[in-house]
Amino acid sequence: MTKDLEKPTILAPMATAVWLIDNTSLSFKQIGDFCDFTEAEIKLIADGVIAKDLAPVDPTRNGTLTKEEIYAREQDGKPLQDQFKLLTGIDLKLPKNKKYISMAQRRNGPEAVFWLLNYCPELSDTQIIKLARTTKNMIENIRNKTYKDYNQLVAKDPVVIGYCTQKELNEAVKIAKEKLEKQTEKQAKEKAKKVVRKINVNKVKITKPKKEKTIKKTSKNTKKINKTKTNKEN
Repeated sequence: MTKDLEKPTILAPMATAVWLIDNTSLSFKQIGDFCDFTEAEIKLIADGVIAKDLAPVDPTRNGTLTKEEIYAREQDGKPLQDQFKLLTGIDLKLPKNKKYISMAQRRNGPEAVFWLLNYCPELSDTQIIKLARTTKNMIENIRNKTYKDYNQLVAKDPVVIGYCTQKELNEAVKIAKEKLEKQTEKQAKEKAKKVVRKINVNKVKITKPKKEKTIKKTSKNTKKINKTKTNKEN
């Protein structure tokens, strides 16, 4: 048996935190550690700054916690243990992005994709596939509005419906924004180089001097001048 292995992520952590704040006397630290949030984030949830309109999820009804476990932790202040750990007695490391998604949750897949495309447009298709457990074809169909039930889609936060954790979503957005900033910076540098190159080319250009136009005298004018000279001599 291996120690210090990662526990499986809980279903709808933020909605679970809302329920624990409203229905237990657990400390912000206990709730934060269990739902993978900081104490400051839990305080913001409790104050209604974030997740104000989020429907709470009772962890005792979906099998994540037992009422006995909550009561015991309220008394001794120790970290909460989810039902998975209580049943097995060990922590099992689950492969990344292999969290089980029930059939009921899978029906919300297109709505999770719709939410990510609208509220996190900087995410790449690869990131959306991992966060929403979907396919590239599904993403393209929703993006191009060719999905068969597109008009009935309602954007749903993938964190709320249990597709990913808030931490996973935040990390993905952070990576996407950093990548976008680097691309923008690179494009700006390339554009600046082109401008400098154009200026240098213009400086090197040599303007050819204009040829002076010579006025050709016609034979008529020449005769007139010669006649004038003859009259002066006489």
